[in-house]
Amino acid sequence: MKSVSSCVIVLNRVVDIAAAVGLYRKSPLKNTKILIVNFKAWDEYGWKKRKDIQTWMTQSDVNDVVGATNPEDVVIASSAEDYKAFVRQFDMCVCLGRELFIFKPLTKLSVGISGTRDYFNRYIDLISGNFYGDNGLIVTQNGDAWMKESECGDYRMNCDYDFINANIKSFMSVDPLMDQKSECDAIGKDEIRRELGFPIDKKVALISYRRADSWHTIFQSDEEFFQSSIKTIKMFKDLGYFIVCRRRMGIDDITSRRANSSEITRYDEIKPMVDLEVNGWSGYPNLLYKACYASDILAMIDTSGICQREASITEIPTYMPYDEKNEFTMNQIQKEWEPGMRDMVNFKVVSNNLEDLLSTEFKSNLMKYNLKWHSGNCEVFWKSILNRDIS
Repeated sequence: MKSVSSCVIVLNRVVDIAAAVGLYRKSPLKNTKILIVNFKAWDEYGWKKRKDIQTWMTQSDVNDVVGATNPEDVVIASSAEDYKAFVRQFDMCVCLGRELFIFKPLTKLSVGISGTRDYFNRYIDLISGNFYGDNGLIVTQNGDAWMKESECGDYRMNCDYDFINANIKSFMSVDPLMDQKSECDAIGKDEIRRELGFPIDKKVALISYRRADSWHTIFQSDEEFFQSSIKTIKMFKDLGYFIVCRRRMGIDDITSRRANSSEITRYDEIKPMVDLEVNGWSGYPNLLYKACYASDILAMIDTSGICQREASITEIPTYMPYDEKNEFTMNQIQKEWEPGMRDMVNFKVVSNNLEDLLSTEFKSNLMKYNLKWHSGNCEVFWKSILNRDIS
């Protein structure tokens, strides 16, 4: 069995800070560090469709990581050479982004956090090419359902399930993000509400005012998205909810990806109905987990991973204004949504009917959903990894 006594957790995206810090805090290995990628590099494999990594984290994001850890355990790599030299010092690396299929193997054991089949086909390429040897790579999914053909079909597949089953030892089901609710529990709902400026004695609706990318949006036009947003926010406002709005406000969103979306261009028309705007990812637990935890309901105007990540983990219902009679909308949900997100509609934990979400059955439905699509936590991750035979 390979001896593992040290680990480096590689972090490249702000959305992964919660998992990286959670894994760091629960690590039983005394020598555990977090390495932040601060450079651009192309893959060393020569993939037909090239992949690269870039600098995605700001100094403020780095400060959030440092503030939630021992500052001496956080290192920034400013070049590929620095990155490789540092990672080689460890027995094991845990990567939350693209690093394992950008750089050739650098440690005895490498773990890729794939979650909801993120980069799944790339990990399959690594396994089929035996780049990491027989026991040098483990790919984690959030739960057992993500490994089943009956649930996921050919979603992000570039192999058949015979290959998956023949290489099942290279996969593990565990979701490090499941600890985020207990982290919020330790702070308390009222305290988080005070911190965020939410009222203590009023119902709160968190509005995800974000237009999805074209491949999985439920709206055929930006105007349709905007009108649905107006209608949804007004509905919750009329029901007496305190309205908290969240948008994509990164530089890339404002200047490029969302520059022409009404979430940017027409927000002034929405703003009079909004009581508070909460954007960004700051802190640990991060701002989005806290905002969901402190809210009574999430209103997700368009497709977003928030529902199956932050909302389901913090155990709040998700309202979505989809039209069941709209052929385009239902085709998008049935064919383009991630399998785990689509199943939220089946379990009635995402619904266009408030009665489903406010019923006494909601908690039971959510528990069943989470048991199916989310497994374990950071402690389970470490026990499973360190107890594996990786000789």
